[in-house]
Amino acid sequence: MIRDFKVDQHFVVPIMKCHVDLPHKEIADYCRKRLHEHGNYTSYFDDKFNDHMKLNFPYRNALESTLKAAGKLFAEERQIETIPYFDYWFSVYWEGTDHVLHTHPGTIAAGTYYPHGDENSTKIRFRHPAATLLAHAEPSNDAEMFYTHYPKTGELNCWPSWLEHEVRPQGKVDPRNSRVAISFNYGKTSQAIIRSPEWKAH
Repeated sequence: MIRDFKVDQHFVVPIMKCHVDLPHKEIADYCRKRLHEHGNYTSYFDDKFNDHMKLNFPYRNALESTLKAAGKLFAEERQIETIPYFDYWFSVYWEGTDHVLHTHPGTIAAGTYYPHGDENSTKIRFRHPAATLLAHAEPSNDAEMFYTHYPKTGELNCWPSWLEHEVRPQGKVDPRNSRVAISFNYGKTSQAIIRSPEWKAH
């Protein structure tokens, strides 16, 4: 006879969540304007354009110091020593835009700062690291297979670069209030950085 019970979770994936003090609206407006002119939702695939966006970004120093501080804090909290590395890119999610399931190989931490996110912004989903094993052993259970996060303005999240994640298709949204993300990589585990063609911004 069972008198009482509980189910504990013992294998935890760390995801750091914080809020940052930056001029969110001005940053979001800049990203929307520049990416609209460029004709793409992300600057990731065009290094020259991405560098140009950084060069002309009015809050570059504040942004970069914030992203670096977040990546450094996440690595330190996990007691991981990193080889210096830092890169970032810009994305705006207009209606129909999505983001394939992927990881960031070769780096320690992946992260995203959201200059704009609200109730109409699409979600980011993190997939259980043992998803393939679970799919062969248990019936599908999305509540356990995925962790879903709905970004809000001013949030910044960091997670291990090996954790699979995706952005679901953006629904109908006013382009003036579209979801804006500035994603980054921090630290690396070797001298070689592998850039997968599947990568996009969050």
